Amino acid sequence: MKKNKAPLMLVAGALSLNLFSHVSLADVQLSPLEVEGAAIEIVDIDKNGINDVVVAVYNDRPRANNFIYRIGWNIDANGQPKSWSDEKNVSGLGWSGQDIALAAYPFDSDSEHTEIAFLAYDQAWPIENSNIRYRMVKLDAKGNVQFQSDRIAGPVFGVEKSAVGADFFDIDENGLPELVVSVGNKYKIGWDTSASSGVTEWGDSSNTITRNKGADKLNIQSIALSNIDRNPKPELIAVEILDGEANYFVSWNLEDTGKSASKWTQAGYGIPLPESPTYTDIAVIDRVKNSDPLMTTVTEKDLLIATYSDESGKVLLTLDRHANSANVIPNGTFDSGIDGWSFGPDDTNITHKDGSLCIGDAKPVPYW
Repeated sequence: MKKNKAPLMLVAGALSLNLFSHVSLADVQLSPLEVEGAAIEIVDIDKNGINDVVVAVYNDRPRANNFIYRIGWNIDANGQPKSWSDEKNVSGLGWSGQDIALAAYPFDSDSEHTEIAFLAYDQAWPIENSNIRYRMVKLDAKGNVQFQSDRIAGPVFGVEKSAVGADFFDIDENGLPELVVSVGNKYKIGWDTSASSGVTEWGDSSNTITRNKGADKLNIQSIALSNIDRNPKPELIAVEILDGEANYFVSWNLEDTGKSASKWTQAGYGIPLPESPTYTDIAVIDRVKNSDPLMTTVTEKDLLIATYSDESGKVLLTLDRHANSANVIPNGTFDSGIDGWSFGPDDTNITHKDGSLCIGDAKPVPYW
């Protein structure tokens, strides 16, 4: 694991399981003919400074498949939208979509448009040719499509029907975001994405999501990228569904190549879901709180989980609330790697498992 010196500040991605709250939100009814995938994304579409949520399903009609989506406007602190848009459409990507993903990125921060990649996994014959396909789409402030690219071919994964996840992050910090796509337990990196023409080049190799190095593979359903520990390098979050509950895992501080720089750590487990899902997707919500005189800005990161069940025909949203903060240490420096660091119950007391630093009477708690 890479670690960096951080003077005067302890930064640890501590998402304490005893602070989690699981909120089942209102279900979202859409009207496709045959669903082959569901996805969500968090983005401020109407540019009013409040996040919105895009919920989409894939209508897998022969030769005429398409994405159907709705927008939940102005989600509150509990992840609940104040209202929902009507159904809207984006053109499909092929004959046989097998799960979908959404990924948004502010390519032009001054633009009135929102850029979102709509992706689907196209199962081909032979199976070895199965690959990701996607469109780059621009939405206006009302969520209507203003531009959609031609169908773009993505990386080949060559496996049968499998869950898909995707997210953007500028991994190499060159001003152009990378599109990270997962199919099952594998993920690939698309480098230097354009808002209109997509990825410049896909990496050759696949990366594997595992419980730990050499351990059994996980039943991964989706991924998200976020900067949890304030190290400039992003964390990759992966979610699996087991016995109708959600578990998720984090790889800390991806290398500039996009490879995992550390072992995968389990961050959350046993998150109850409203029903056993057919498809699952996740998105991270950042909520900034006011700081107090002894602390830097506190950011809470919530995980929004979308599940679609063939039985109900609805997308159900579940909010998994976390707490996360960056605390100022008046004297000294420390290694800001994750291993061993944890917050106490009030998110201000901090300790290390080897006893090298302890503030207050903190007790170790689960963390990610």
